Amino acid sequence: MKRLPRKICTLLLINILSGCSSMYTHQSPSADSVMSSTQPIQVVVPSQLDLLMEYYERLQEKTEAELIEEFNTVKMNFMHNNSDGNRIRYILLLSLPNKDFRNISDALHLLMEWPENEQQLTSIGSFRKLLTQLLTEQQHLNSTVKNFSEKLKEVEMHSERLQKKVDDIKDMEKSLIRRESHSNMDQN
Repeated sequence: MKRLPRKICTLLLINILSGCSSMYTHQSPSADSVMSSTQPIQVVVPSQLDLLMEYYERLQEKTEAELIEEFNTVKMNFMHNNSDGNRIRYILLLSLPNKDFRNISDALHLLMEWPENEQQLTSIGSFRKLLTQLLTEQQHLNSTVKNFSEKLKEVEMHSERLQKKVDDIKDMEKSLIRRESHSNMDQN
């Protein structure tokens, strides 16, 4: 269950490192320019996706009580204003593993019912698709695990019934052997 957020984080970090970084970048100066002056530092403004990933990282540092409080706040914010930012924060919280408020079905519903917006950033649209695929896969895996668990319980129950029958047969054999033994003693 803990793999979903790590998969998301890993894939997003790869995406961020390949071109969408919010880090400061410094062009290494050539030998000629070192003598004349230093190159200016280029500042890249954090994208909405960068900010969401920072938010996700902050969630990892919160206690259980803080997460519940955060969940309730974000849920209320989304109910009052279903902006892209509020929606994705709510989805991220719904997707957190091992939390009482975790609800993959609701998260998927929010992802699937996301209103089309011409101004939506490509990175958020891509993130949305990625998250939809990962949560769909997680939901499928959860369903598969549930089915296997049910089948395992059925097999265990069947095994217990068979073991009871074997034990009953053994008891009957022991009883017959005792009777035979007693009847042979009585005859002697």
